[in-house]
Amino acid sequence: MTSRTGSCSCRNNTRESGLQGSLSLRRIDKNDFKLLAWIPAHKQSKRMESLKIHRRHGLQRDENGAWAFTEESLPYRPKEGFHQVFNEHAVRYLNSFDIVFRAAKSACEFEFVYTLLGVKGMKDMSWDPFETTRRTIPAMIKLYEKIEDFEMQRHLALWTYGHIVEASEPYERLANLIAVSQGERFKICQFPPDKKGRPQSPGEKIRKLDEMAKGAGMPSVADPLKEIWDRALRNSVFHADYGLHGNSVIIPSAFRTYTHDQIMQLINRALAYHHALVKLIEIYRETYERPTVIAVHPRFGHFPNEKATVVVREGAGAIGLKDAWTLDAIGRGHIPWFVGIVLYEESKQLSANHSINFFRADGKGEEAPVKVSQ
Repeated sequence: MTSRTGSCSCRNNTRESGLQGSLSLRRIDKNDFKLLAWIPAHKQSKRMESLKIHRRHGLQRDENGAWAFTEESLPYRPKEGFHQVFNEHAVRYLNSFDIVFRAAKSACEFEFVYTLLGVKGMKDMSWDPFETTRRTIPAMIKLYEKIEDFEMQRHLALWTYGHIVEASEPYERLANLIAVSQGERFKICQFPPDKKGRPQSPGEKIRKLDEMAKGAGMPSVADPLKEIWDRALRNSVFHADYGLHGNSVIIPSAFRTYTHDQIMQLINRALAYHHALVKLIEIYRETYERPTVIAVHPRFGHFPNEKATVVVREGAGAIGLKDAWTLDAIGRGHIPWFVGIVLYEESKQLSANHSINFFRADGKGEEAPVKVSQ
């Protein structure tokens, strides 16, 4: 497919879901602990399936527009122990990040959708690290349920923490959202390596995000990142430089000892951060239930009042952006383009039929009536 600013990313038919889980610990006896991994795997009744998109995720907005868990989801959200740490921080982080999601969409819906998609070039299935992370974290949580040995569970918890804080794409998405909210355009790489090719560390990225957020007048956007980041713990995990003493974590090189409570607080905050960001991306994508015509960024278009169409997949929401040219306009020389995240069969249909803007749940593409964004 011809693309003026990007290309499509093709995936297989696997559907990934965001993390919904927390880690807690239950005392078996005074010398024995067992990690409990909880995935509330939101059980959707027929009634819940008919509710609004965000309620399908167990979330709702209150009268002030703030996120909260729905009453229907509360029975599946344990409150004991460190589960409550996850619950409280997940809601707070949802509201911290939502500020920049709203601001970016208001500033330029075209660049906002581009950021939600995060397309960075032509990729085959399984080439997207962020999608790998989205599958990995829930898989790791499920693994806790099957392991009885405390030390192995603690290692998995630490490795999961390390994976979350090292994952680069969440930092990229947040940086792009802040930039778009300030009138800038989506960038493929907000945190390039230094002159020697060394990638920027999570700590460096978080400091820059903090500066960006403050400069944009929304400092709370970076609060979750500052709360989960612990350089000494991250280094000890990835350099195998820690020891387990009872339920404490010892880092000899840093002369530090983390109590069980400190470790579980950090891990559950990290899980809450990942959950909040993934859920908001999913929810905002799913708000596009119908193909929607939006204005392109002024520096993208070459013609006055040029438009783009948000391509939608039933149940998933926005999966791409395409030109809004008519076949007559294309016949006169306008160049069609598409950028998005599509399945292989969807890619073939888009290539064969320019009019397709909607994919049904059965995979068939069609030209559906469009909504015009205001």
